[in-house]
Amino acid sequence: MFEDQTGTKFIRVPFSGGGTETIPAILGGHTDINYGGASHWAELYRAGKLNVLAITLEQRDPRFPDIPTFKENGFNLAGLLNYYWVGAPAKTPDEIVKFLAQAFKKAVAEPGYIDAMNGLGSTAGWESPEEALRTMDKIDLMVRGVVKKYNLQPE
Repeated sequence: MFEDQTGTKFIRVPFSGGGTETIPAILGGHTDINYGGASHWAELYRAGKLNVLAITLEQRDPRFPDIPTFKENGFNLAGLLNYYWVGAPAKTPDEIVKFLAQAFKKAVAEPGYIDAMNGLGSTAGWESPEEALRTMDKIDLMVRGVVKKYNLQPE
């Protein structure tokens, strides 16, 4: 999507370890650009060891107020975030799903958890099971479009 909007072409370098492989590759000069979550780059950015060009949030992140959004730079790439969900087997009784959902909602609102997530460069958040399904459907549709457009295959 970034290539489409900028008219650039990148050579993709597949990594299997996420930030544990991509960050050393960019710091070592083996790759030129990386797309990854703040939990991988926040400390290096704060230490002045890594430049961050833009973030995919709708608005600037208050933890990194000097980093512009892609939207500010004229690119429609907002909302490409890293999500983590907690799931249960499909046949889990509704009352247990509701209980777990409320327990996680309460847990992610705890100040200690929020501070820990902020320290990692992540954002604490919660969605109801229904909201999470809508978000997953939206992401799935977007990713399927990219996979189809670029004829991506599993490696």
